[in-house]
Amino acid sequence: MLEDAAGISRVVLACGTVDLRKGIDGLATIIGDRYELCTR
Repeated sequence: MLEDAAGISRVVLACGTVDLRKGIDGLATIIGDRYELCTR
């Protein structure tokens, strides 16, 4: 598992409530849009 994290250069934490029905991709999109982050 740790070898998968080798390419990570930054971690962003966003506090608050989330709708877990959106799935990880949906949540990543919302966070990226809200905080103007680049995603792959």
